[in-house]
Amino acid sequence: MESKPAFGRTNGWEMCRYVSTSPDYFLSHCKRKPWLRVLWNLVWRRRLFVWEANLLDELLMILNPTVLSSVADRWGWRPELGEEFSVKSTYVLVSNLIISRGVILNEEQSAYKAIWKGPTPSKVSGFSWMVLHDRVPTRVNLFRRRIIQEDGDQRCLFRGEYAETATHLFLYCSGIHRFGKEFVLG
Repeated sequence: MESKPAFGRTNGWEMCRYVSTSPDYFLSHCKRKPWLRVLWNLVWRRRLFVWEANLLDELLMILNPTVLSSVADRWGWRPELGEEFSVKSTYVLVSNLIISRGVILNEEQSAYKAIWKGPTPSKVSGFSWMVLHDRVPTRVNLFRRRIIQEDGDQRCLFRGEYAETATHLFLYCSGIHRFGKEFVLG
């Protein structure tokens, strides 16, 4: 199993910031190139603890291959070839990822496209997309994402007979149908 660098944790990068004598420096301020060998001119307020030195080693493994250029930095969104972010490009990216996994049939793919082209409000289209992609925060999905603990109940809140999935809630659950008739439809 591949190990993740410690910098995914909150204490990784922040440790460097708190211990540094120049926490607001940019990388370009710290990099030196004597004899064409890249060195980082990092200065610390105190001697690093062993665990901090280990984190620093990981940081340097990430930074050393970095090539700095004289071109000014700017924000860019890769799916738009460096241009500005758009919801459409994100939708296309996510759809292509799902399709490339072979999860979606051609019939389903045309249904997904119809969601966005229909004359519905964007909130309804977005929610429909979430339902079809099983992204609604049902008890089963919350358990899968470890938001509900292992001993948490995954059964439907209305009747408790079946697992609370999007399919169950929106197609088969008599409790939610009764709720909709009483409160939504009046």
